[in-house]
Amino acid sequence: TYQLVPVESVIGADGDTGYLYYVSPESEAKRIKIGIVSLTGSLIAVTGVPADIKYVITEGASYVKDGMKVEVVE
Repeated sequence: TYQLVPVESVIGADGDTGYLYYVSPESEAKRIKIGIVSLTGSLIAVTGVPADIKYVITEGASYVKDGMKVEVVE
């Protein structure tokens, strides 16, 4: 099974793997390794994203560090 995430949330893509940051319940950026399935317009189908994640970091994702405090802007 896969999930769709915005293209700009995937960083360090290399072939069929990459990374993204999500926002933890403690408002911290957490980096995870993901599998890239396919590109669909402005979205990427990926594997390895836990189903309970509400937010992935898009804007400025390449400048975020693991454990950094972040604020969700909708």
